[in-house]
Formats: sequence, structure tokens, C-alpha cells
Amino acid sequence: MTSLIDVIFLLLLFFMLSSTFSKYSEIELDAALPGGTATGAAGPSVRVALSSGHILVNGRTVAQRRLAPRVDAVLGGQGGLVVLAVDEAESAQRLTDVLLTLRELDDIRIRVEREP
Repeated sequence: MTSLIDVIFLLLLFFMLSSTFSKYSEIELDAALPGGTATGAAGPSVRVALSSGHILVNGRTVAQRRLAPRVDAVLGGQGGLVVLAVDEAESAQRLTDVLLTLRELDDIRIRVEREP
């Protein structure tokens, strides 16, 4: 009986350590076309660039905490297209942080492309 309890405990420990408790989520965005043309790009747009640790909104450096208000001000508060150009050296975590920051804005579409 004692060895059965040990086996059950080991199985319980194994399944607890081998399972994952992370919740996966999705971020909606528009993919850039290979030719560089936007799909349905009518309306206001703003270019946000992630490059060498900086965030640039239409060429001006912005802190991440000020990103959403700055983009909203450029778009005039009415939504539009945000073209997010990402340098190859940027990490996926930084891209995700910026996407989550931009997600606070209403009526925007995000298109991600590689920084030339």
C-alpha cells in the first residue's frame, strides 16, 4: 500500500510539472503585402517604427507609455491605419508590447512590415 501511494504521488508530480498553465492569446493585425501596398488604406494613417530600441511615430521618438496618445493625436481621434515597421534586430516581446499598447486605441487597423 505504501508503494502505491508513492507511485501516485510521483505521477501527480510528473503531470503537474509537465503541463503548462500559460494562456495563449492572439493579436489581430493586417499583414503587409509583398509589393508594399496596403489593403483598404483609405483614411488617415500613421507610421510607427521600431528600430534600435526606439519607437518613432512619423519620424519622431516617443516613449512607449506615450505611444497610444501620440498615435491617437496624429490620427485625429477617428481611427485609421497604423503601419508598424519593425527592424529585424527587435525582439518578438518588444513587438508584442507595442501591439498591446496600440490595442488600447479604438477603430484602428495595424499592418506590420519589415523596416527597410
